[in-house]
Amino acid sequence: MAGAPSELSPVEFGIYESLAEPENSAFRICRDLALRKGDGQFYMPCDHLALRLASPGEVNGWRLLAAFQQLGIVELMEKGRARAKGQRSLATIYRWALPLLVSNATTAAP
Repeated sequence: MAGAPSELSPVEFGIYESLAEPENSAFRICRDLALRKGDGQFYMPCDHLALRLASPGEVNGWRLLAAFQQLGIVELMEKGRARAKGQRSLATIYRWALPLLVSNATTAAP
């Protein structure tokens, strides 16, 4: 599982250890998504994050992602937009901002 403590860089592990639920789970979800594309970027609609945490209504995905931005865990790359008449919605794009420890290489996200 991506995001298991043994797969985290020392910086990631230090931050992960300081978080409580549901932030720990959100951390693992965002990191896993960032690793999949290879460039550290991922899209995450706030309502989808709450659904992935199985806590819609209890967890505010926007607040979690805003807190992650404040902590330097993720960076906002492109702000999304809500669906409007005649327009499709666009998810917000983030970039993982912490150094990654990847099994094939030890590199920092760009």
